[in-house]
Amino acid sequence: MLPVSATTLRDLSSKRVTVMGLGSFGGGAAAVRFLVERGAIVRVSDQRTREQLASTIDGLSDLAGIDWQLGGHDWSHFSDADFAVINPAVKPQHALLQRLHAEQIPVTSELSMFWLLNPGRVIAVTGSNGKSTTTALTHTLIAASGKRCWLGGNIGRSLLPHVDEIASDDVVVLEVSSFQLEQLDVINARPDIAIVTNFSPNHLDWHETLDNYRRAKQSLLRWQTADDWCVLNSQDADVTAWPHQSRCVQFGTPTPEQAASEQAAWLENGSARIRIGDTVTSVALTRNLRLRGQHNVENALAAISAALLAGVDAAAIERGLREFEPLPHRLQLVGEIDGRRFYNDSIATTPESAIAALNSFDEPIVLLAGGYDKQV
Repeated sequence: MLPVSATTLRDLSSKRVTVMGLGSFGGGAAAVRFLVERGAIVRVSDQRTREQLASTIDGLSDLAGIDWQLGGHDWSHFSDADFAVINPAVKPQHALLQRLHAEQIPVTSELSMFWLLNPGRVIAVTGSNGKSTTTALTHTLIAASGKRCWLGGNIGRSLLPHVDEIASDDVVVLEVSSFQLEQLDVINARPDIAIVTNFSPNHLDWHETLDNYRRAKQSLLRWQTADDWCVLNSQDADVTAWPHQSRCVQFGTPTPEQAASEQAAWLENGSARIRIGDTVTSVALTRNLRLRGQHNVENALAAISAALLAGVDAAAIERGLREFEPLPHRLQLVGEIDGRRFYNDSIATTPESAIAALNSFDEPIVLLAGGYDKQV
């Protein structure tokens, strides 16, 4: 894949750009706005019709000159492009994407464009489960310290429209999916701090094989150097075996020897203990955490470790834990009737995440479950 350079993105005047797929979470629309406002000649190619995209198109109605090619993709939408912006949902095997590679037309994504232009420090979070909660919690802990901190990526907000507002001493916390990592790998994306929550089979309907899925996830660590940090789940044998060059904090349940000598994060008597170098920091965790389940204790250990590495002190972290608002659809208490509590955990779309949620309760449970086969 031929990438788009930062130099190209800094001068988009009269560049012909095709955006392939507007998507459902705002990234495609953000890319269109970014490109048009900086002088590019933009074409949008989407399988959906104008009627299906009506609300998104209305949100871009203040922009002039967009060439809408809707109701299906065709090579004519791409053949004269200087580069193409591809929605992460487009599979690498897609015939048009393969032809773009063959014709040596550069390809990028909304998040890749942001990454190349962003001057701030990056904390990037991935994993098969728990990455949204860990990302949002990390952002809250850092913001509680007074540092200027930005939240974006797969969690639902594009930061591309705000890239000019971000300063070099700001912290950017990004949730990154395996789809996005496929594209970030092409630009050798290197986070200052990388968090991997866990790894289990997922999205094999998209990646086709477990090895492809693993390789996509591993790219979060692939380009880091000894100046960077990674935060890895010590309880996940797959993740701890991933190659990396960065310094590492492992969170979970270390052996006594590890806790005494290695960089690690663990729970002890209700407090998070984090050893970084020769320093062990203690953070009151269980009394401040408003999330159920052991899996969320692990998410918190990862977030606390990243916040410490970003220079946040224990008092600010404890304040952030108390301020954190749990995300919707993740063991979200939605009501209580006749002594029965109802929880919405609809984000749990893998067996592992559903099991973790069930293990969070001592009470009797009635489970209502459904979904489609992701070939996991």
